[in-house]
Amino acid sequence: MVDYIKKVLEENHFDYNENFNLEKDCNRINDFFKTYKINPSKKQKIPYMSRKDGFLNLEEIPFIISNKNTNSFFNKWCLLNNGTKLLLKKRYNHKYNEAELLIMYFLKQLNIPCANYDIATYKNEEYLICPSFLRNKEKIVNPFNNQPIIKDGYELMKQYDGQTHFIKTCFVDRIYGNIDRFPCNYGIITGNACNGKKTKPRLCPLFDNVDDFSSVLIREEKYGFFPSINENINSCEDVFKYLLDYEIIMNWTDTTLKKANLYKAAEKMKEEKEILIDNKTYQEYESFFKDSESLINNALKEKQKSFKIKLT
Repeated sequence: MVDYIKKVLEENHFDYNENFNLEKDCNRINDFFKTYKINPSKKQKIPYMSRKDGFLNLEEIPFIISNKNTNSFFNKWCLLNNGTKLLLKKRYNHKYNEAELLIMYFLKQLNIPCANYDIATYKNEEYLICPSFLRNKEKIVNPFNNQPIIKDGYELMKQYDGQTHFIKTCFVDRIYGNIDRFPCNYGIITGNACNGKKTKPRLCPLFDNVDDFSSVLIREEKYGFFPSINENINSCEDVFKYLLDYEIIMNWTDTTLKKANLYKAAEKMKEEKEILIDNKTYQEYESFFKDSESLINNALKEKQKSFKIKLT
């Protein structure tokens, strides 16, 4: 059994530690080997599972687990019997998981590629789960070593055709106060090959859009967590004004952002995941989004635009 687990992990490019029990955390292992199929497609899909109180029940699905630690002690990679690679993220509280899903649905309204999160339980533990967006042999490479100056980041990302994605990311991170984007949670995907030739790097979907430890919302800070206009100017108000000078951002604000709001995100989360977000958590985000809305509308008025946005 152990040799078969190793073989399957290896063909899916999973690392493992053979000094520890490879069978220990696997689920329904006999069913896994009866039904497992390698996934040759680009799509990773979570199969149907029943949902109770908003949580998927992972114990219904056969899978094996890579017992090699990821960059976080609390993260585990598992391989489902349909060939999907699934990341299990054990975080600090349910509020974090709810907030990550809420922001995911907000980003989907904005047509910004992002990780496809859900919430599940396994052995009485709650996990934020996400199918991998990497194909075999691919990896995420971060083009930034630290917080970029926006103009410099824009120029750098041109080589990946990612300059628009970059400035949209800078914009939306200030809407929901995410200080943890650069350089940790942003990247490009490399390492794939087609007919023996390396393919062009592609943009990585946004992931970890909420602060890991406390789910705090940050408007202004003094420690350089956000990309800035220059070394001296980094206020949220100034950054919104600056980014709206990019024609692509102004047009996107007029055509896409003004149709998106937090309420729609919460309703979609309720409809698709059967998760009704905690009222206190929603009110925190609602208050923050209203402030972002005001700052953006003030910037639009200053630029003599005739339209407004409504984020709540």
